[in-house]
Parts: sequence; C-alpha cells; structure tokens
Amino acid sequence: MKFKNLSLIFLFIFAFSFAGFSQVDDEEAEMFGSKRDINFYSKYDFGSITNDVQEHEFTITNNSLKPMTITEFIIPDGVGVILVDKVIESKEDGKFIVTVNKQYMENLKNDKFELEVIVKTAQNLQVGVTTITESIYIIKGSFE
Repeated sequence: MKFKNLSLIFLFIFAFSFAGFSQVDDEEAEMFGSKRDINFYSKYDFGSITNDVQEHEFTITNNSLKPMTITEFIIPDGVGVILVDKVIESKEDGKFIVTVNKQYMENLKNDKFELEVIVKTAQNLQVGVTTITESIYIIKGSFE
C-alpha cells in the first residue's frame, strides 16, 4: 500500500513539473532572474576606426503579439544613436543606428574600447500592464 501511494505522489510531481516549465515565455524569462547571453546580432566590432564617424545598424525583433515601443537609449560618451523605428509591430523588425564619433572619444585614441548601448522597450502585453525590457548591445573597436 505504501509503495502504491509513493508511486502516485511521484507521478503527480512528475506530471506537474513539466507543466511548470511551459508557463514562462522567452520574453518574460528575465523577470524571473535568468540571464540571457548576448547573441551575435547584439555585438559589433568596428575594428580599427580611421574615419571621424563610424556607424552600424542594429536590428530589434519583436517576437510578441503586441507592438513594442523603443522608449530610451543609455549610451556612453562619444556614442550616438539614430532611431529609425520607434514602434515595432508584432513579428516585425525595427532598426537603430549606433555611431562612434572619434572626436568625442579623445581619451580612447590609440586604445581599444568595448562599450554597452542599452535599449529600453515597453510593451502592453496585458490590459493595464506595461512590460519594460532592457537589451544590451556591445560595440567594440580601436583607434589608430
């Protein structure tokens, strides 16, 4: 009898453990403390910068069913951003351009740099609930 009860408890726990894994969407995973690696498309190496201004276009993909709005950029000195798409519709791509201005990065001349550009987005995934997300884009390079 004890073995039968133990088997039922094990079966109950086993069945609900799989149900728990499917409850969190990828875009909501950061709310629960997981860290995502920065993927290939979130990094860019300018290499050796010889021009006064160098730029690179990044793409943000909205995988959700609701529109996404880019609300803010946090950028280091000498870096600029040109916002191409402020609102990104469901299942669409948006773009922004990151510029590195050699003149304003005087303290980094003849040196390598690796900097973060933080993009904040907002989405109304449920009625009355706005989700704010921060994405990190890494830019690196060096000056001659």
